[in-house]
Amino acid sequence: MEESAELIMMGGNVSRQYAGRTGFGSVVDSVLEQAACEVFVLRSEGEFHPTRALVPAAESHGLEAARMASWLTDGEVTLLHVMEEGSTEAEAKTLLGGIAAEVGTGEGIATQVVRSSSPLNGILEGLEGHDLLVLETGELALLDDLRGTQLALRLVERIDVPILLVRSQADLPRLVARRAWRSISDILPPLTSEGQLELYRNLREAARPNVHFFVLITLSSVIASLGLLINSPAVVIGAMLVAPIMSPIVAIAAGLTFGDAQMLREGLASTV
Repeated sequence: MEESAELIMMGGNVSRQYAGRTGFGSVVDSVLEQAACEVFVLRSEGEFHPTRALVPAAESHGLEAARMASWLTDGEVTLLHVMEEGSTEAEAKTLLGGIAAEVGTGEGIATQVVRSSSPLNGILEGLEGHDLLVLETGELALLDDLRGTQLALRLVERIDVPILLVRSQADLPRLVARRAWRSISDILPPLTSEGQLELYRNLREAARPNVHFFVLITLSSVIASLGLLINSPAVVIGAMLVAPIMSPIVAIAAGLTFGDAQMLREGLASTV
């Protein structure tokens, strides 16, 4: 990769699943994670002549995307903020006004504030009447960027209008962290879609108490009681190792992650 480049622009279709990984595609992900300069990735089919762009904006995202959108559409840009619980419309308008002032293209920039159950639904609602979505996203290699990255992936799947992904220039600490994370992740074998499905099924089964679960719980209780009677910490620790509590705990975490209420309930029931 050219280290002296100031800007990288890429085009083509971006995908969600490849080689067992979740991302925009192997080439795009590598550039997003390793390039030090600004990166623009355009997903568009046919001719590209946008007339009005939608730019989702938040406290830490939106400025670079708004600048690029303004340049592409001669200032015909709508800054969108999806309100979350606890925020006020006045705060959202102040945020959007500040971004519009920094872009500085005059009256061509409009602002829109919507309240929705999720950022995804809010963006889909605000996209009506626009022929380009400009989304500022992070890098797959850093945990604090995963939320924005997953949102971008879901939008790529849901909409047909052109999407321009904008990743701003990275500072040195973040660049080093991204490349270190990439080196580590390359060593680990990727989990295929079939493997992910099998893991999900195993977690669902582990969350449900069965005969083996109750037998092991009974044995661990007997061993723990014996350890208390003879005042032996080693026996009590052995009882903890026999108890099949780890699988339901992992199922609880998976239920929270996947939003699976049934797995969460079964994991909690088995743990309690």
